[in-house]
Amino acid sequence: MENEYSSVHHPWVRMIPVKMIIEARLVDDATECPAVHLATIDRELTTDAIGLSLAEGKAILSSAQRYFVREQCRGIAWAHSCCEKCGASLGRKGYHDRHIRTVFGRVTVRSSRVRCCGCSGMKPGASFSPLVKLVPTGMAPELEYL
Repeated sequence: MENEYSSVHHPWVRMIPVKMIIEARLVDDATECPAVHLATIDRELTTDAIGLSLAEGKAILSSAQRYFVREQCRGIAWAHSCCEKCGASLGRKGYHDRHIRTVFGRVTVRSSRVRCCGCSGMKPGASFSPLVKLVPTGMAPELEYL
């Protein structure tokens, strides 16, 4: 008798389909972000290869890296929304896409330009990119190391 778990070639082998769902979420002392889907891997527990393929592992790490780098960049922008000297709120001059190369691939992030505070001694209208200050080469430190 055929059913969803029987195999055409080996009727005595039960195929058990499963999904491995990989999610990520950021948690700090104050908040917990909702989970973000990174990957789903479909397998037959009894007939498919054991473990992840190299391509699946790379894809999962690449997806996790993109998520984490983008969230870090949002945190960097938020951390630089006030003057380090006087605490005044800093205005945004604009945004641009910036590419950051990592060991697990290139990540495109939104990078803001922040107006300098009057107490900084900079010319009126001067601005800076917090992300460029922290990642001047556009390359993650681990990639530079390699």
